[in-house]
Amino acid sequence: MNRIALLLTSALMLSSAFAWASPEDFSIQTPPAGERPLSPADRHARPGHVDRAQWQAIMQARFEQQQQTLHTLLALNSSQEAAWQSYQAQLKSLQTAAKPPARAALKTQDTLQRLDTLQAWEAQRAKLQQERAQAIRSFYTQLTDAQKKIFDVHGFPHSAQQGHDLPTGA
Repeated sequence: MNRIALLLTSALMLSSAFAWASPEDFSIQTPPAGERPLSPADRHARPGHVDRAQWQAIMQARFEQQQQTLHTLLALNSSQEAAWQSYQAQLKSLQTAAKPPARAALKTQDTLQRLDTLQAWEAQRAKLQQERAQAIRSFYTQLTDAQKKIFDVHGFPHSAQQGHDLPTGA
């Protein structure tokens, strides 16, 4: 019942916001006279913008730092080191395997072809996620109970222990 009340209250507030808004609030902004509209390339050339290649390099460096920190915290013994190297090799092979379909290619397809392409990509991503889960399981079984607790906290940097809320079953 609370969800319905919350939904109705939100809808009422949103509709009142639209009622108070002027048509200019919803108009498409055009550049001042004499200026040309920004092209997609120009929009991405603004200061502080990071292109896809730069973003991937930043994320790769962050991942490698997180893995190095995890390795240090785990304090692996010599018999566990081979399992760590195998785990890292498996993760590295899975990192770039599921590239999204090129937007240019999607633009040339009709809707049904795009759906098929995207579903194939999602299936590939699901397969890679299963392979990643298997790599984690294989490595996790090599850890001591104390190391498992460390891995539980630091093995997934975007987990709830790090301040990110994961979805619940409710």
